[in-house]
Amino acid sequence: MLTTETPSKAPAPPAPKAEQKVDETAIPISGKEVKKPQKQTTPKTQPHQPPPKPDNRAQFGEQAGSSLPRATMAQPTASNGPVSITNGDFGSRFGWYVEIIKRKVSQDWNRYEVDAGTPKGATAEIYFRVNRQGAPSGFKISKTSNSPTLDQSCLRATQRVDTFGDLPRDSNDQWLDVTYDCTY
Repeated sequence: MLTTETPSKAPAPPAPKAEQKVDETAIPISGKEVKKPQKQTTPKTQPHQPPPKPDNRAQFGEQAGSSLPRATMAQPTASNGPVSITNGDFGSRFGWYVEIIKRKVSQDWNRYEVDAGTPKGATAEIYFRVNRQGAPSGFKISKTSNSPTLDQSCLRATQRVDTFGDLPRDSNDQWLDVTYDCTY
């Protein structure tokens, strides 16, 4: 920001040097070469131009990809539906309760318990029941993943949940039959 409303102007460019005039009436000195006047050429300088203003707008799609290493861990999401409830239309009527089951089991799953040699995408299906008060029970592996450590880790994850909370009041179910797909 300028401190004055009328900034001073830039100094004028220097005037070209005047040519030296040779006095032709001068007496030449013997033994000294007489230099003939040469036209001096002064390089033309361009008037000072301020640097272009930086463009502060985001340049979308123009940056090269990053070479930083990246890693992702597959997490169960609503789109792949890791929770199945076989009680009629409970899942479609009370999707929020199904999300609670999915979130709580996922939070209690310790993936470090699974053997590192287990192939990505291996899935164990764990069956359990949820009573009216939201307490799970009757845990069993309904379909093995062929990885004993994955099967046991997923089974323990469902067993760690104390309660999912009371079943919704509008539900007439006394319990829910739940199958949790635990994918590594």
